[in-house]
Amino acid sequence: MAQEPGAVDQAIVRALRDNLERIQRTADELHHSVSDVVSACASNRPANALPPLLRAQTSAASLAAALEVLSRFVAMSMQTGQRSPMDGQLADLVGRVAPEAPPAPQRPAPSQPVPKSAQAPPARPAPPPAPRPVIQEPVAEELELEAEPEALELIESPA
Repeated sequence: MAQEPGAVDQAIVRALRDNLERIQRTADELHHSVSDVVSACASNRPANALPPLLRAQTSAASLAAALEVLSRFVAMSMQTGQRSPMDGQLADLVGRVAPEAPPAPQRPAPSQPVPKSAQAPPARPAPPPAPRPVIQEPVAEELELEAEPEALELIESPA
């Protein structure tokens, strides 16, 4: 007779289901980016193929990484010899931490329009007082002037 799935098995199944939608979106993105590569290869300019190629490479790497993580997760969880009594508690914790769907956005109730003539004009705040100009008195500086300039010698170049 088949055994009932344990708490750990249920947590594994829940994790796989939660990641399935993300993996499908990434696979669709890869499919679209490969289609864009095919379209770009029909162009006469080879540079047109670079952005779709990079997008396809990124999508493929993301999909490969997600699949690798999930396959390791399932392979490690299928090893039955290493389960302990704490697995039930861990599975319970994983179930509590699972993200919940965000609530549907609520539309605000419509308000009654009020005519502009019924509204009082907003009061204007008093203008701030004008700043007083700061007057600085000139500072007298004493400059030293040399009484007699130095005599310069004339150097003639030999011609």
